[in-house]
Amino acid sequence: MNLARYLERTGRLVVAVALFCALLLFLVWYLILRQLDESKQAALDAAVQRNNNLVVTLEQQAIRTIRNADALLQLVRYEYAKSGNRINLDELLDRGVIDMHYVAGVSIMDSLGRMEVSNLHLPVGTSVDLRDREHFSFHKKYADSLFIGLPIESRTLHRAVIVLSRRISLPDGSFGGTVAVQVEPGTFIRYYAQANLRPHDLISLIAPNGITYARRTGNKESWGEDIHKSPLFDHLAQQPIGYYFAPDAIHGIPTWFSYRRLDGYPMVATVGASEQDILADHRTLSLREYRFGAIISVLLMLFSAMVLTVLLQRRTRILDIQAAEQQRRREQKRYQRKLTQQIIAAQEREREGIGRELHDNVNQVLTTVKLNIELAQGDPSLAPGLLERSVRYLQQCIGEIRNLSRELSAPTLGTRSLVDSITALVEMVAPAAQLDIRFRHDAYRQGLPKEYKLALYRILQEALNNVLRHAGASKVDIELAQSGGVTILIVTDDGKGFTPGSPRGGIGLTNMRSRAAVLGGTLQVQSAPGRGCQLQIRVPIPGHSTNLE
Repeated sequence: MNLARYLERTGRLVVAVALFCALLLFLVWYLILRQLDESKQAALDAAVQRNNNLVVTLEQQAIRTIRNADALLQLVRYEYAKSGNRINLDELLDRGVIDMHYVAGVSIMDSLGRMEVSNLHLPVGTSVDLRDREHFSFHKKYADSLFIGLPIESRTLHRAVIVLSRRISLPDGSFGGTVAVQVEPGTFIRYYAQANLRPHDLISLIAPNGITYARRTGNKESWGEDIHKSPLFDHLAQQPIGYYFAPDAIHGIPTWFSYRRLDGYPMVATVGASEQDILADHRTLSLREYRFGAIISVLLMLFSAMVLTVLLQRRTRILDIQAAEQQRRREQKRYQRKLTQQIIAAQEREREGIGRELHDNVNQVLTTVKLNIELAQGDPSLAPGLLERSVRYLQQCIGEIRNLSRELSAPTLGTRSLVDSITALVEMVAPAAQLDIRFRHDAYRQGLPKEYKLALYRILQEALNNVLRHAGASKVDIELAQSGGVTILIVTDDGKGFTPGSPRGGIGLTNMRSRAAVLGGTLQVQSAPGRGCQLQIRVPIPGHSTNLE
């Protein structure tokens, strides 16, 4: 029961250790993943805030550029009207009246769409017809308002420009032409030209129809892209200012965008940062944290594996001990059954021997006595001789019965010492068998319980019986001694000997070994053909601690 409880406790301990290590692993990875999640969210929040700040700056820069261009338009228109539809742009430029810092060109077109005045000196005889331009058609149709066109190829500058223009009205209110300035797309985002932008950072100004006025991706400028399918316009429909996450409409790179619709102007300012760039530091941190978590996990698993191995090995050893104990018990039971069978067989042989003795000797003698008595009764003259002969036969019968009784039962070991009982046995056997039997007991001092004395007596009786039947010996030495808490009985003969373990050493030796084992003792046999035999029986003395193995 104690062993079963111990195994149960060990099993619970194994489960507890496994659960404890699993809990530690869970806590470690929970904290790591939670920290990484917080780090990721902090990086995204910082990126969104950075985008929000940049898009405000971009909005202000775009509005400033548009207002400066519009101020120039109105100034040129005023000077044109003031001079009676005559104007000298070179003079205005020299006087510093006109500031060309934000524009690449300024021009005036008449009502027919021909370029009448420009700061660009065209070859003599060159005529530029701008009737097909959108801004000309717009001002011809509508009253005075600021027009901001999409990027187009300039016919005078021969590069992309954004045209901002206003209507020139005659005194009667009729259409008299347009004044226009050309602004290069990069002017709107010139503020970011020296900024340390990452490869996928994106800054752009977009028209309501999805055409980009100006765009910078990293250090690369572009314009005129069509991004009308961008999710930007769905968000604009809900609110004019905000942020969102989506793939870049041109390159498909997952990007966080901030946007603002310019107040009063048909433009949307957007600033984007790719998630890859935003989370670059986070990925480095993640790699470090994952490496740390992996090391801690390996150490925890090694520790738990070591503890579990020790516990399971101990459990295995205990199970092995338990299995060995069960095997020993099974062997002991088999041995006891075998011993019982041998004892029963020995008893049957003894009974057969007793029966033969009674039949062959006692029964025949009594039968002879019975016949003599019957003859004496029939013929009284024969009675004296027959009766004398019958008395002699009866005395012989009594002697046979006495000998048989001595063999069947030990002397009264409860009242006599073991030495006296062995001495009596020697005195009975030696004359009848014509053996020289010597018995030494000088080292035997402490008396034994009756069952011990009886067992040693029976072992000696069996040993002498084997000598008489099989050994052909002429001399037997018997030694009874005690030493180190052990009683030792040694029987040595000078007979023909045998090979231990052969069928020659059969049931008799088994019986002796069994009797010794019952008392916790051992039997050792030393013999060889032609060299006699020595039996050594060692039995612990009750009350003494000793090891006979």
